[in-house]
Amino acid sequence: MGRGRKINDKNKKWTIDSSGKFHKGPAFKDYYKMKQIIADRVDDFARAFIESLIAYSLGRSYNFIDDDMTDDLLGDAKKEDYRINSIILALVQGREFQQK
Repeated sequence: MGRGRKINDKNKKWTIDSSGKFHKGPAFKDYYKMKQIIADRVDDFARAFIESLIAYSLGRSYNFIDDDMTDDLLGDAKKEDYRINSIILALVQGREFQQK
């Protein structure tokens, strides 16, 4: 292993480009700007997280029939200051998960 390596990378300093762009969204120049964009759009971030969690927990793709459940979970999450444990608890206590 490592035979093809020509230089010793242990002392080399790497520069990391932390800039990027959200899909169909704003660009950011560093981690702090990205964090601020997410904080400014907490409802969008929470909705995307909940949609992914629903798909994972139900073992199928997210569908338009899940929109009502997402809206309910998002409303509950907002009341609980978007705590992840409250989102998961509300999801597993829901009818869709219980009848899975």
